[in-house]
Amino acid sequence: MMVELMLSVFILGTSLITFVQIISKTYADRNNKTDIVIATNLAQEGVELVRNIRDANWLATPPINGFDGWTTNSKKIQYDDKNSNMPMNSNSPGCPGTRGCALTINNDGFYATSGGGPVASKFSRQIDISANGNTMTVTSTIWWQDQLGAWRHVVAASSLTNWGDK
Repeated sequence: MMVELMLSVFILGTSLITFVQIISKTYADRNNKTDIVIATNLAQEGVELVRNIRDANWLATPPINGFDGWTTNSKKIQYDDKNSNMPMNSNSPGCPGTRGCALTINNDGFYATSGGGPVASKFSRQIDISANGNTMTVTSTIWWQDQLGAWRHVVAASSLTNWGDK
């Protein structure tokens, strides 16, 4: 009788531990997948920011060459002013470190750059631009730390042409 009771407790305990581990792993995987989706969208947004600056330059009065001021060599930027046609250098105050500018969450629930919101987020964004003639390659990288403290990143890239200057 005692052996049967011990065997039952062992089987029940093992089953319970396995169940808790499965639930824990599922929860962690769900959080990681959520972070990947958010990071992917933020990375794509970084590429679109540069595309929008280029397009706004062509629509300005008088028009500005879409690549003017961006063609010297590869550099890190962080767009920070919706009324500006030029990027902010990520090495300027507010963008310390090697993983770009920290993103915050503003009062409307949107991600914003340095000083843009009262709530810190786990994400930071680095936008690299390299120009070669009439083509500009934009690479947007989003960095964050997962629940275990490991650094993760997502990259979105696009090639833009200087078609508005023709």
